[in-house]
Amino acid sequence: PSQLAAHRAGRDCWVFFTLALVHRPVACALLGLDDRGAPEAPNDLDTTLGLALKRGVLTEAQADAKTDELARGETTEAQLCAALAPLVAAAAKARAKDAAKASAATVKGAMAALDAAGEARDPGSVVEANVFQSSAMLAYWCRELGT
Repeated sequence: PSQLAAHRAGRDCWVFFTLALVHRPVACALLGLDDRGAPEAPNDLDTTLGLALKRGVLTEAQADAKTDELARGETTEAQLCAALAPLVAAAAKARAKDAAKASAATVKGAMAALDAAGEARDPGSVVEANVFQSSAMLAYWCRELGT
């Protein structure tokens, strides 16, 4: 009975993961992306600075220095956003690639463990099929989101 319960739990976890990956917002969250991404038009300084801080493009001190430049009239909001937007986008893409690689390594480990398990451990290869489906969906989102 405990083996059956463990199998059902494994199956349910992978089915949940597969069903969750149907949704773009879930895939974005898994890969560390937010639906907004970098601001499309470089005109929202608060959003751009917030994302630059969140994604590690700027430190607090560097952000303060940028806003000081703005206050002194050495730059405009549009110029500052235009300079930061590509850096913010590159940082988001790099973080998403790292998350995708870590997720792929986890799935690869699960596949190896299931390959080594006998029929008694995974009757009908149900869990194995769900792992393969999840990996296919993860690969789809990586391509779709450009990671």
